[in-house]
Amino acid sequence: MNNLKDARTAKLHCEMGTSDKIYDIELKKDLNTGLWSVYFEYGARTGKNPTTGLKVKDVAYAEALKVYGKLVSSKVNPRKGYRDKTTKFHIADFHTEILKETLEFVKRNKLISPGEKQKLIALLESSDSESRNLAANIIDTKVSKVLSYVA
Repeated sequence: MNNLKDARTAKLHCEMGTSDKIYDIELKKDLNTGLWSVYFEYGARTGKNPTTGLKVKDVAYAEALKVYGKLVSSKVNPRKGYRDKTTKFHIADFHTEILKETLEFVKRNKLISPGEKQKLIALLESSDSESRNLAANIIDTKVSKVLSYVA
């Protein structure tokens, strides 16, 4: 179902004022269980040992991807000041890509029709933030349904 190619890594970097720090986030599959976890590591780019942790462990791919996306987006914003050094995406494009992948998961679980999928993709690719938010909320609701069946 979800292969190792579905794994994600975000290497974030922040240089604001005298601050020079990193925040790395990894979406990783456990080969023994087939379940997914989200790990993080942050701290000064040089000097001290970084702080490491686990955001979520041994969950379905869709849930782990959602946690990963929320963590990345919470750091890559003007207030936090981190920039993604691992991709060429703008953050809006990054969210759209995560939502499209999640939408594929929803489609595979037969919670939407191909026509509904196309409408949601059109909303996601819209320049209107309200349309993108509407699509994100619909996708989130569909994923929550799947996760409630699994739990």
